[in-house]
Amino acid sequence: MRGILNLPAIGTATATAGKNSQPLSLAASVFSSTTSTPVYQTFHWQAEPAGNDTSTESATLNLLFGQGTAAPAETGLNIAGDGVITFARGQTFPGTGAITGVTAGADLTGGGTSGNVTLNLNTTKVPLLAANNTYTAIKR
Repeated sequence: MRGILNLPAIGTATATAGKNSQPLSLAASVFSSTTSTPVYQTFHWQAEPAGNDTSTESATLNLLFGQGTAAPAETGLNIAGDGVITFARGQTFPGTGAITGVTAGADLTGGGTSGNVTLNLNTTKVPLLAANNTYTAIKR
C-alpha cells in the first residue's frame, strides 16, 4: 500500500446525528485452552463526531475492542481533535499516583507523610555548602 488509506464517514452528518468513519480493523488470533479453539481479538480505530450541531463541532479518534464474535465496543481511550488524550476509566500509570511518604536520606532534613512535604539540604552535614566556595587551583 502506498499513499493515504482513506476511510470515509459511513454517511453524511445531519443536524440530528453525526456519522462515524469506517473503522480501521486490526485482529489478532489467540488459542483458548478453555475452548481448544482460536479466538480473535479485534481492535478498531474509528473517528467519531463530537459536538454535532453546535458551534464547537469536532471529532475524536477512538479505540474499540472486541473478543471472539463480540462486536468491538468503546474502550474509553480516545484522542480529541486538539490532541488531548482521554484514557480508559481506572487507567493507572507506572510512577504516578499518591505519594505516601517522603523520607529524608543522608544530608537531607524534612520529609513527611501528608500535605506539602519539603526536603532541605542539611548544611551542617555538608559544610562546604554553608558558605561560598573559592577554588584556587585545578589539579589534573
